[in-house]
Amino acid sequence: MSPLLTEEELAYQLNDSGAKIMIIIDPEVDDRQVATTMERFLAVIKNDKGTVDTVDVWGRRRLAYEINHKWEGIYVGLEIATEATNLDDVERMLEALQALGVRWTRKGESLDYVVEGAGGPFPVKTAELFLGNAGTAFRPLTAALALSGGDYRLSGVARMHERPIGDLVEALRQLGADITCTLNEGFPPLHVKPARIRAGGVVQVRGDVSSQFLTALLMALLERFRVLVWAGGALLGWVAGDIMATDPFLATIFSENTRPALHDWGGPVGGLIVVGIGYFMVRRHRRLYLDEVMAGLGLVVWIVVDRFSDAVFGGATPSLGTIWAIRGALIVAMAIIYTISRKRWHVERQKA
Repeated sequence: MSPLLTEEELAYQLNDSGAKIMIIIDPEVDDRQVATTMERFLAVIKNDKGTVDTVDVWGRRRLAYEINHKWEGIYVGLEIATEATNLDDVERMLEALQALGVRWTRKGESLDYVVEGAGGPFPVKTAELFLGNAGTAFRPLTAALALSGGDYRLSGVARMHERPIGDLVEALRQLGADITCTLNEGFPPLHVKPARIRAGGVVQVRGDVSSQFLTALLMALLERFRVLVWAGGALLGWVAGDIMATDPFLATIFSENTRPALHDWGGPVGGLIVVGIGYFMVRRHRRLYLDEVMAGLGLVVWIVVDRFSDAVFGGATPSLGTIWAIRGALIVAMAIIYTISRKRWHVERQKA
C-alpha cells in the first residue's frame, strides 16, 4: 500500500518547512514495512540535496480530517536539513498578494520580504489565485477576500482540494459572505463573490479542526473593523495604568495626597499613552483612517464622561448603579454612532 503522501506532495512539504516534516503512511501498511516504505521518501529528500537528521516513528494516530476515506495513519516525523530556498506557502502568498495589487520587495538574496500593504481592502477586485498546497496561505486569504468586496476564485493542487475548509467558510457565511465550494461542499476550490458583511452578532467556528480557521477569521475581522484593535489597545493600556498606579514602588515616590489622583488617572493615562503610541507608529507609514481617529475620540469622550460621573455620583457613598448606567448608555451611544458612520460615510475606508 502507498503512503497517504506522495513524492510530489513531499516536495511541497520540503519547500514548506525545510526543517521538520511529518509523513503520514496508509494505516493498512504493515508495521514491519514502514521502514521499507520510508526509503523512497528519504530518497526524495536526498535527491533535493537534503540530509535526514532523525527519523521518529510515532505510530498509528487519528487524522485531523479524513484523507482517502481513512481516519487513521502511521505518523513518521523527520528532522532534515535541505538547501531548498523556495518556501511554498510564502511564495504562493506573495504571488497572490501581487495579483491582488499589493506591492512587496525582497531584500537582496535573503528570504526577507517587505510588504507595503494596501491600507484597506485589496485594490484588485477580480482575480483567479492558484495556491498549490499552501494551506497557511489559502485559509487567511479566504477570510480576507470574503471581506474585500470582490469576485475571486481560489484553487490549488489535488491534495489541497481534499483539505477541509468548511468550518471557516461556514463562519464567514454567518457574517454575510457569499462563498461557493465549486467541487465539493466544505472543500476547495472556492468562488468568493461580493457580499455585504454584517457587523455585530455571534459567529460560531470550530477550533478543534484547525486553529488557522479561527486565526484567519480574526485577522480578517480586525482588518475590516479596525476600531476593535484600537479599543482593545486602549483597554490594555487602561488596565496596565491601573496596575501601575497601585504598584508599591510608586507609593514610595508620591505623597499620600497624590496617590488617590494617581489611582484615578492611572487607567485613563495608560489608555491615552497606548493609543498615542499607536497613532505615532501608524503615521510613520500611512495616514490614519477615520475609524481609527474615532476610536481615539471615543476614548477621550469616555474619560471625560467617566470622570464627570465619578465626580457627581461618586464620593464617600457612590451611586454605583447610576455610574454604571451612564457607562452602559455611553457604550450603546458610541456603538450606534459608529454603526451609522460606517453605513453613511464608510469611515473604515476614509483617510483622515
